[in-house]
Amino acid sequence: MSFTPSLCHLPVKILVTTDESSNAEPLLDETQIKVDANLKPLLAEGKIPMVSGYFGRNTDGKLMTLGRGGTDLTAAVVGYALNADEINLYKVEYTQTEDGWLDEWQPGYEAPTAHCSPITPTQCLRVLVVWLLANRWIGIVHDAEPTVTIPVMSYDIAAELAHFGKKVLHPSTVFPAIRKSIPIFVKNNYDHSHPGTKIIAGADIDLSQPVISITSMYDTATRCLRGRFSSPRPQSI
Repeated sequence: MSFTPSLCHLPVKILVTTDESSNAEPLLDETQIKVDANLKPLLAEGKIPMVSGYFGRNTDGKLMTLGRGGTDLTAAVVGYALNADEINLYKVEYTQTEDGWLDEWQPGYEAPTAHCSPITPTQCLRVLVVWLLANRWIGIVHDAEPTVTIPVMSYDIAAELAHFGKKVLHPSTVFPAIRKSIPIFVKNNYDHSHPGTKIIAGADIDLSQPVISITSMYDTATRCLRGRFSSPRPQSI
């Protein structure tokens, strides 16, 4: 049995970011230079670079973190710089205890019946509600029917859903892929056979199904401002 050699590669050697600590954004052109110098030679030698995510360095060499979704964003930036055919994001599903601690890894949608037998019905309901809120299932799913994975959506729809509360994908993740029209696949760690959700350019979407998904934000009010000769402009308050 033969194995392809791999090599751990820290992102600080390739990921160049802006100066906003804990919320830095990758600089694609500068990162491209680092990837050309550090990762592409490894691939040419038949080695697979294993790049961790979440942090890089600014142009002055200071350590910067990317914030929420930083690992997915790192994968998208590396895929962009390598001119990848596709970017695959694998998500881990899990259950939580009543106190909010990680309880058990889950391969996907599976009701946690085992947790209900030794506790009261009220406690069981609490565990079930926490579990439903914590799990994201496979790919990007319909909240009303979480066993149904949305098979395909456009970059802009995915970014909008993420911006307005869909936690499975950070909105910044899609932007590097858009620059080079690289498809993104959102899959599941424990079920590699499932195709997940494919995120591609809007021109490739089937227009016979114009409404892909709807998202909303709770505890948010809007007001509409109108000048004498202007159109109304909604603002969140």
